[in-house]
Amino acid sequence: QTCALPICRLTVGQLALTVSGVSGANQTYNGTTSDSLSGTAGLSSNYISGDHVTLTGSGVGTLASENAGSEGVTVSGYGITGSDAGNYSFSQPSVSSVTIAQEAITLKANDQNQTYGSVALGSTAITVTSGAIQSGDSLTGATLTAADINTLGLSGSGNLNVGSWGITPSSATGTGGFGSTNYAIT
Repeated sequence: QTCALPICRLTVGQLALTVSGVSGANQTYNGTTSDSLSGTAGLSSNYISGDHVTLTGSGVGTLASENAGSEGVTVSGYGITGSDAGNYSFSQPSVSSVTIAQEAITLKANDQNQTYGSVALGSTAITVTSGAIQSGDSLTGATLTAADINTLGLSGSGNLNVGSWGITPSSATGTGGFGSTNYAIT
């Protein structure tokens, strides 16, 4: 820039500040985009010693999606205050992606009584015995298959012989975020 004597101008720009010391937290699928941040937040170390600048707020982590897998985290909620805060531009911290693990659930077929020659197990007689279906998700059914646990075999007509059979659930289906992406189903 050219200046005309005797006056020239100097423009002083703000110094960039951000938050350091926080990271996203790995978690198990819970059906939400909320991520609890870990670490202790502090201002980046490039502020000028002696300036009155204080970090304010509480960090809030928001996942790119609620699904299991590697997800990006956006942080918000922090700010700065103090008599020298106007000398600084402030930005929220950038944190690495986190891992969302699948929610482990175990399914058990409910007991049923059937009549020889007309076994129809349906698809909804199942119960979650461990783990939890998260809010907003629902289990709507599974393939139920008779398992010959007592070596009863089939009749000449191909029907299940009379006796006690096991029932094995597989291929569970549902709504919301329910599925093999978000749930490890056994």
